[in-house]
Amino acid sequence: MIEIYYTKFTNLNDDGTEKSHYYGYRIFDPETEEAEYDATLDNLITLKKRVNQRNLLVYIKQTYPTFYKKIVQSRTYAFNNMIYNV
Repeated sequence: MIEIYYTKFTNLNDDGTEKSHYYGYRIFDPETEEAEYDATLDNLITLKKRVNQRNLLVYIKQTYPTFYKKIVQSRTYAFNNMIYNV
């Protein structure tokens, strides 16, 4: 089952303190360990407008067709730890 998660990517200074951070998502196939990331957004609100439950499948179909095919084949996917049927 394909897993999609919101994520926060953090860049650290040499001393381990936070330098900057970006929000994005991770799409992961646990069977093949194939993953895609997008961490280009500077805030969580923008991320939730771009990728959310209402538009998720359309977005993945357009952006990641290989992952979309796997979702359709399995008929389920996980989004932020919730399981959904296609």
